[in-house]
Amino acid sequence: MSNLNTEATQSSLAHDTVKQSGLIFFLLVLMGVMSQFASDNFLPSLPYIALDLHTSSSIAKLSIGLYFLGVCASTLIYGPLSDSYGRRRVLLFGFGIFIAGCFLVATTHSITQLLLGRVVQAAGIGASSALFRVIMRDVYAGKQLAKVGSYLGMAFAIVPPLAPITGGYIQEHIGWRANFILLLILSLILTVFIAVMLPETLKVIHRRSRSIKEVILVYFGLLSHRQFLGYVACSGLAFANIMVYVTASPFLFQHTLKLSPVKFGWLAPFITLSYLLGAMFNVKLLNYYSSRQLLRLAGIVMITGGIAMLAFGLAGVLNVSVIIIPLMLISGANGFVFSNAFACAFEPMPEAAGIAGALYSSLQTMTAGVASALAALIPTHNQIILASTLTGMSLLFVFTVNFILKINRHA
Repeated sequence: MSNLNTEATQSSLAHDTVKQSGLIFFLLVLMGVMSQFASDNFLPSLPYIALDLHTSSSIAKLSIGLYFLGVCASTLIYGPLSDSYGRRRVLLFGFGIFIAGCFLVATTHSITQLLLGRVVQAAGIGASSALFRVIMRDVYAGKQLAKVGSYLGMAFAIVPPLAPITGGYIQEHIGWRANFILLLILSLILTVFIAVMLPETLKVIHRRSRSIKEVILVYFGLLSHRQFLGYVACSGLAFANIMVYVTASPFLFQHTLKLSPVKFGWLAPFITLSYLLGAMFNVKLLNYYSSRQLLRLAGIVMITGGIAMLAFGLAGVLNVSVIIIPLMLISGANGFVFSNAFACAFEPMPEAAGIAGALYSSLQTMTAGVASALAALIPTHNQIILASTLTGMSLLFVFTVNFILKINRHA
């Protein structure tokens, strides 16, 4: 009878563990999707924002780059805070700031207030951007971490296409401000979910308060770790490729190729589908190949996509297909990159996961933010400069992967 009671207790505990793991996975998806939705839902509105607020397209496009640079800076703060006070409390604080930023943007009548509101949004959503990875690291490890990362990537890929599609319909039927009101409502709902449903993944016994000096020393220690930096660079370059496209595409497709906001929004699922397929193949191939081998494969696919787009541009061919199909190759390669680079970067980081996760997210986002800000200067009368930029960053990605592998061989 005692054995039966023990087995029943163990079965109940296992069931509770699986249930809690599923709940955490669900909330991780919502947190990651919220960050992406906030960056993408207003893209079809960019040309109309420029017109309504009497500003240039270059200034309007800065709302993308500033957002990512703001996320980059704020994650450096949220990581150490989460190591001291726990993940859940810091997330709630961050979402409070994000909600204030949504209100600022939705009520603006000037480009200055809009850009300020985007920075405030970024300062808040940085908590989600940094800590969904850290929570994932709290709960999973090793190849399981890479696989869960791929599953998360697939989940992210299913939802974010709704952002530009939804934004396109909202722009066409209501107006651009409604996109930010929608963000305000969604963030309020997610804040309630986190408050009620998210368990704390960092136990009190593992929390560690650090002085500012100690935090800075940990950051410098991570910045001197070549393997960590190399994988961050890989992830950042892959993200930058997509953000360069995201920044240039509203004007390339809507101004040059004369697509409506709704038709432009419906291009997003093609990019997302390719990412989803890449992530699915990644999960399968991890049973046979290492994460590092798959990163090398991703680099080859990236270069192929960039060169294909450039070749069509040099041949004078400009239409939706010759831009989207090469982009699908690059996006599919990203399905291999993000989870594998993350898992490899955190292999030697058993401690200070909050700080390491914050720095990883910050540097990744900074790379994408700088690329996006520079992409605001890209002329969009054809795809040649866009394709050249994508090809160049893909070549740099391959060089970085080979550099990391060389370090590992001599380690």
